[in-house]
Amino acid sequence: MRTLALCLALSLGPAHAQDTGPVTLDPAAVLALGAEPWLDRAGFRDRLDLALGGITLDMPRLPEELRAADPFLWSLTGRFGAPLAGSSVPGGLFACSRYGLSTRDLMAETSLTDPRAFALFGATQAAHDDAEAWPEAGLARLACTITWDDTRRVAIIPEGPATAALQARFDEVLRLGDAEMLGADWQSQPPRYGEDGYRLEARFGRQTSVLVHDSALIELTVGHQAIRFRAFLLNGGV
Repeated sequence: MRTLALCLALSLGPAHAQDTGPVTLDPAAVLALGAEPWLDRAGFRDRLDLALGGITLDMPRLPEELRAADPFLWSLTGRFGAPLAGSSVPGGLFACSRYGLSTRDLMAETSLTDPRAFALFGATQAAHDDAEAWPEAGLARLACTITWDDTRRVAIIPEGPATAALQARFDEVLRLGDAEMLGADWQSQPPRYGEDGYRLEARFGRQTSVLVHDSALIELTVGHQAIRFRAFLLNGGV
């Protein structure tokens, strides 16, 4: 990924001489967003803007009928990263959403062939195990996926700071690489993580009367980097 970015930068020549350096994310600050599942859309947007060094929203507000049925429902998607002269391709993308019990139950009752499913699943970015992980006292689920693949615009997060940020918030952090992900024949397969790549999966985060910081992931592959997290708002948070 870094080699490709360097080659692209050299091929573009002096036209980019005035470009600013890449945005450098603090993984601890990004993960801290998961500790505030009670924030409304505007509040979370402001925190996300600070954590990602400035964001541009792409997705319009959800249809009124969806928001009216679920007071916890909101969705944010968009772009971030340092500007790059002559390029309209985003440096990074994010998708964050929160939804409550009424939306969870509606999705459980909605067939994937139902037109409503596209709006619901698109708005919530629901994971396959959301319902299974949902705490008994849970009122809403918050989740984010943040990913980037252009190191000229968003710097990579090395494994050391990523591990430290996860260990500060979660009791269990598991490291995976090509050998663990691809199995016994990993050396015969195209590399997914490469020499400096990693996949860190974290579970059992902070749990209080108002939230459960359920899980998180930070990974660096040969093609992109990503941060994901999920948290739940509990009864005490209202």
